[in-house]
Amino acid sequence: MAFKKKGGEKIDVKSKEIKLNSKSKKEFFLIHGYTGSPTNFYDLPQYLNKRFNANIIIPALIGHNTTVNDLDNLNFKDFLPSLEKELKKELNKGREIVLGGYSFGGQLALYLASKYPVKGVFNISTPIKLKFPYNSGLEGILGLFKKYWKKRKLTPYEKKLDKNSTHYDLAHIKGISVVKRANRYLKNCLNLIKVPCLSIQTKRDYLTDYRSSSFIDQHIKSKIKKSVVIDINTHDIFISKER
Repeated sequence: MAFKKKGGEKIDVKSKEIKLNSKSKKEFFLIHGYTGSPTNFYDLPQYLNKRFNANIIIPALIGHNTTVNDLDNLNFKDFLPSLEKELKKELNKGREIVLGGYSFGGQLALYLASKYPVKGVFNISTPIKLKFPYNSGLEGILGLFKKYWKKRKLTPYEKKLDKNSTHYDLAHIKGISVVKRANRYLKNCLNLIKVPCLSIQTKRDYLTDYRSSSFIDQHIKSKIKKSVVIDINTHDIFISKER
């Protein structure tokens, strides 16, 4: 993959959007996480494309694939217009769409599933319930002193899988408030989700309480729903051995 330097960070110039085409009407519309990129899903897009003969679209969220400071002034609602515009365009093509999202992208996928006539939705490591200290409400105070935080170091195994992925090396303190605002929206619209829903969590996630998946199941109105909890200690299942 080609990289360029901007603001001291590596940017994958090819990951503005990922598209894989097929001749069918089936489509997976996937949404990446906060401070991530379309490459968050690693080889899942290729698998879904071949396994289901489906079109794949993974747009880059606003404020991503540039530099982390472009997230400074973005709130939850700022992420919706471009996503909704892209989703409407695909629905207008007559596509049969399954939404999927990882982490913050899972919140966005659930929100969109409550509003639009999609065929199903899956969410992975979705932070409906946060662990301490992320649920403490201290992010506003901490943000006065430090906006950006180094993400945890990857293990050698994770680095091997992560070598072709693009994301910010820094976490943004505002991400917690964005996630919390997303949850306030979801509490009012989860009961509007009636399509099949799959929720996947990891039990020892440092950020998300694994009971987020059961909370989703309790509040959606889907007749077909499943919650899966994998007993590993990572937030990012895509670079785990259990992926």
